[in-house]
Amino acid sequence: MGKKLIMSTAIGVATLSSFVIANGVHAEEAVNTPTSPVESPEVSLTASGVGIETVSGVIVTNGTAVVTETPTEATVDQAATIKTAADQAVTDQTAVVADATVAEEATAEAVGTATGAVADAEASKAEATDENIAKAEEAVEDTKTAISEAESNTNQAVDNLNADVATKTKALEDAKTQLAQLKEAKSTSEVVLAEA
Repeated sequence: MGKKLIMSTAIGVATLSSFVIANGVHAEEAVNTPTSPVESPEVSLTASGVGIETVSGVIVTNGTAVVTETPTEATVDQAATIKTAADQAVTDQTAVVADATVAEEATAEAVGTATGAVADAEASKAEATDENIAKAEEAVEDTKTAISEAESNTNQAVDNLNADVATKTKALEDAKTQLAQLKEAKSTSEVVLAEA
């Protein structure tokens, strides 16, 4: 029975380790870059990785964890540290979502300003000469393009961040469950060892 319990603990540690590695946490940073002729933010995404270490005594290759040592209390503590790092990464993601919301609000304001500029340009078009008409038409098309690009970039950034937060939240819940199982297995292991 003791060997089965130790093996269960080892498998749990290996699973947690491979899960954390397979689901490396990436934060998305929203960067605002104004475009011309209307100042509207263009959002681009850059991923910055957060390294999470593996549990000692476990080798992970191509998503498969191989236990090389019997887990110890230190191994379980190390798994808890990894879980804490995953928790922090999810917490950090909250700030990224807030930044995306600010970018979305700025884009909505820019869209409102650009829509007003389109209306003004179209009003000027009726009173303009052929040369002014050509300039106004170009300004209208440029503004429409800027509006479309700003909306598209913001929507994509928000969609990407929402998907990433959902993935990280699921990973966090799975890590919490696995940590609880490891702690229970360790406790049971200590009882079995004490009885032996």
